[in-house]
Amino acid sequence: SSQAKVTSKLRPPYDYVQIITEQYIHKYIGLQAEELKSWCIVGGFLGSEAKNILHHYPKAKVTIFECSQRYVEELTNHYYGNQSVDIVHKAVYNTKWISFSLIRH
Repeated sequence: SSQAKVTSKLRPPYDYVQIITEQYIHKYIGLQAEELKSWCIVGGFLGSEAKNILHHYPKAKVTIFECSQRYVEELTNHYYGNQSVDIVHKAVYNTKWISFSLIRH
């Protein structure tokens, strides 16, 4: 049916939200693109969105929180030497006055 063909060409809704956020968040918060200076990603996984964010907001500093060691290593390697991206190996949660580091020395 024609409905099945149209539906199969549509991206999933979360992709739409991601694209709109990456490209136009500055308009929603009343800034010019070059005025956006920081962006925080919680649960960075492999950090693929950071590349798009920096493309649209080249003056931004992107901080990626990721608690999984297997993803932190890949993130760190991928963004090694990129002064616009910080990788933080910590979990983020909604509890006051508790802080701990997952990195063991």
